[in-house]
Amino acid sequence: ATEAVSLRGGAYQAFRAPTILELYRTSGSSTVNAGNPELGPEELTGGELGFNYRMNAFFSAKVTGFWSEVDGTITLKTIGVAGDTATVIEPCGLIPEDGTCRQQNNVGKLRTRGVEFEFDVEPHPFWSFAGSYIYDDAAMIESPDPAIEGTRIRHVPRHHVVLNASFDNPSLFAAHVQGRYVGDRFENDVNDLPIDEMVIVDLQVSRRISQWAEGFVSVENLLDEEFEVRPTSRGLTEMGMPRMIHGGLRIRM
Repeated sequence: ATEAVSLRGGAYQAFRAPTILELYRTSGSSTVNAGNPELGPEELTGGELGFNYRMNAFFSAKVTGFWSEVDGTITLKTIGVAGDTATVIEPCGLIPEDGTCRQQNNVGKLRTRGVEFEFDVEPHPFWSFAGSYIYDDAAMIESPDPAIEGTRIRHVPRHHVVLNASFDNPSLFAAHVQGRYVGDRFENDVNDLPIDEMVIVDLQVSRRISQWAEGFVSVENLLDEEFEVRPTSRGLTEMGMPRMIHGGLRIRM
C-alpha cells in the first residue's frame, strides 16, 4: 500500500435463527406464503478483499471483491400451483385459480460472489458526483430439490448501478439527482417469474429561506417510468409507484 492506495480485507462467520414471521406467519391472496415451524438456522461464511484509491482531494475510488456461502438458506419454496380451479395445497390451504402456494424452507446452500466499484468526484466546492456498480452472482449451488439447484436467488439482480450528482450553493439553492439501474431478476425460487430491468431517476431541490427554515421539492420517479415490482403466476403484475411530487418546509430550531 502507498499513501494513495490502501488495502483492506476480512473474513467472517455468522449465524441467523429463523424469525417469528418465517416460523409461523401465513399471508397472501393469489400467492400464499406459509410459515414453517420446523425451520433450522442459517450459517454464513464469507470474506472480502479490496482497495481504496485517493488520487487527490477531488477524486477517490474503491474496489471490493466479495464471496460468501450460506448453509441452510431460508427462502420461500414453491410448493405447488393451482390449475383452472381453486385447489387445496398444504400447508397453504385453499389456493385460488392459477394461484401459488409457497412455504419458508431451508432449501440448501447459497453462494454469493461478485465485485463492487465506487467513486467520488468533487471538482468544485459547489459540485459533487458519485456512483457505484455491483456485479452480484447469487445462486443456489446445492439443494435437495433439483428444481432450484443452479437457479438465481429471488430478487437479486446481477447488475446494479447508482449515479448521484449534487449542486449546493448556500446563496442560491441545493439540488440532488440520483439515477438507479436495477437489472433483471426473479420473483420466485424456480426462476419462472422474471422481473424486468428498470431505470429510476429521483430529484430533490431545496433552498434556504432563512437561518432556521428551508423549503424543498422532491420528485420520485422523475421520468414516470413503468416498472415491475412483483409478477404472479396468475398473469397479474404489481407495478411500482408512478411519478410522485411532494414539497415542504423544514424548520431547524
